[in-house]
Amino acid sequence: MGNCRMRKKGFVLFTALIAVAVLSIISITVVTLVLNDSMQLNRAEARLIAHYRALSGVEIARALLEKDETKDARGVFRGTITEGGSGNFELVEAWQDGDNWDTGIQLVRDAVQSALQSSSNDVAFAIFSDSSGTEFKIVSYGIRSAAVESVVLNLAFAGGAYEFPVFDMAVFTRSYIGIGGSSRIEGRAGTNSIIPGSVNIASGNNMITGTIYVGVGGDTHVNPSVNPDIPWQSISYPNAVVTRTNIWNSTWLNNHPIQNLDQEREYELPNFPDPPSSISFPTFPTFPEGLPGHGNLNVGGNSTFTVTQSGEYGNINVSGSSRLIFNLQGNNISINANSLSVSGSARIEVNGPGTLNLYIDGNASISGSGITTLNSAKLNIYTDGNFSASGNLNVEISTLYSKGQTQLGNSGLLQLENLFVDSSQAFSTSGNGTIRVASQALIKASSMSLSSGTMDFMNGSKQQFEIAGTVQLSGNANMNGISKGVMNCSTLNIQQGNINLASGGNMLVYASTGFNMGGGSTFNYGGDRNAVRVNYAGSSDLDLTGNIRYTGTLHIQRASASLGGSGEVYGLIISGGPTVNLHGNPMADVTAVYAPNSTVNMVGSATVKGAIVADRFVATGSSTVVFEPDTEDLFPPQSIGLIGDGEGNEEIEIWSR
Repeated sequence: MGNCRMRKKGFVLFTALIAVAVLSIISITVVTLVLNDSMQLNRAEARLIAHYRALSGVEIARALLEKDETKDARGVFRGTITEGGSGNFELVEAWQDGDNWDTGIQLVRDAVQSALQSSSNDVAFAIFSDSSGTEFKIVSYGIRSAAVESVVLNLAFAGGAYEFPVFDMAVFTRSYIGIGGSSRIEGRAGTNSIIPGSVNIASGNNMITGTIYVGVGGDTHVNPSVNPDIPWQSISYPNAVVTRTNIWNSTWLNNHPIQNLDQEREYELPNFPDPPSSISFPTFPTFPEGLPGHGNLNVGGNSTFTVTQSGEYGNINVSGSSRLIFNLQGNNISINANSLSVSGSARIEVNGPGTLNLYIDGNASISGSGITTLNSAKLNIYTDGNFSASGNLNVEISTLYSKGQTQLGNSGLLQLENLFVDSSQAFSTSGNGTIRVASQALIKASSMSLSSGTMDFMNGSKQQFEIAGTVQLSGNANMNGISKGVMNCSTLNIQQGNINLASGGNMLVYASTGFNMGGGSTFNYGGDRNAVRVNYAGSSDLDLTGNIRYTGTLHIQRASASLGGSGEVYGLIISGGPTVNLHGNPMADVTAVYAPNSTVNMVGSATVKGAIVADRFVATGSSTVVFEPDTEDLFPPQSIGLIGDGEGNEEIEIWSR
């Protein structure tokens, strides 16, 4: 019994020791976790403080640039910010405009870090600019304990864009606003002018609903005004900027707010963009030499001929209802021929796996039943002459590379991975079929004509068109699936057709002499208004008043323009031409017109929902401008081509040491 009790006591003691040990381990673990959490919180707090110190350096640098006495400050500065928000900063290294601008930002980073680490300061920053002093970068570092963070800010000052917004009024002009008939400006309107009569309100049921702003120092009365002592008499203010016919007309002006601008607004016309650079093509392959020679290859009637090895032929003709079979058997085969012709109901079959490279010294013509690839076979056609495909074809080609006239006309399906046309002759499509280009489409030609059918670029990697003459869409032709499109042509004539982008796609068009849309044509209709840009450099008047739909930016270098009618133009219109005439039906969901040197005329029932900047603005009929508050955000100065908006773009990076 005694031994039993002793064993039980020993067991209890052993159990108690284990429990104490477990509790000790748990306690140590908890303490360790708490300490680790505390250390992590301290590090996070240090990084946050360092980040805010770096941001403070940016704000101090911006304040220096915005003050007249320090706006030329360039170089490296360092200092300390107290808890009260004040601080003292010293110039460590002085720079001039252009210093370190082209050497790379890392050298500037090194200079700022060196200034920070060689002192007890907690903030250091650098201000540097391009040689013209219009573009700036600020690199700022903050430090707290062992945490270092940096902030990079890009700034640009140009065209007054930094000083005041562009589209904050329904209408703003340099010299004149005139409204008549039953036209309306729904929103604020302003002008730089202080010349009497610069805001002329003619008789009729017209109105400006918002505040009217006149130039700095201009007379803010209305001429004539109502005599407050004798209401049926008028008082003349000959220097008034705002005028009307008499006191019985436009009575809404009697108590309407009229103010002076705080400063004169100088809106500059942006530089017109240069044409896109020439297309860079893949190297045209060198045709193989020394292949086994076989003379001409003629396959006709109901016959079948099979090729299993590389070879050199004269002319290859496949006609009747015959078949020419290339059996690759897992190999890559090269065929060099003077010409290739497929006609009648004949066809070519390429059986894989493997790749067939057809090198044609002269012309290639494919009709009949086309070309079929089977069992993962790939077919590449390289022709140094002309290439044509026609008929009810179903053709599959990995790469088609043509150096001559190229005609893709069919009622079936032509599927291409890559389409390269590097030619001084014409490119054209016809028929009601579909041409699909899954990857790259690079087309350089004398002209480009799409007549009916669909050319689908399937959201491929790029689509580039360099056309010396006219690009024309007719017969309800469609260009679909453009992802990264660039077109450089003499004239873009969408006579009757549609150009549609892939989701997230974009397209740039440079038309040197002409741009036209007719019939019921559309260009990016319903798409992103910032995804398409047409730069029109021609001098002929631009007329987009048919039943067309265009969504995007339209930049007119020097021509007069007529827009609207039964059509709709959505987006941003930039004009350096003498006049912009807005007609007919509602113009847009949101449209901004930026034409600081032009006269903008609104006639008939034209409606703009957005904003207008012009030299002169004249509205008649029942035309209306409805200010849209989002216009400034939808079309920032960068979209117009001004250098910057002064707000800057922050590039935040976290560095720790």
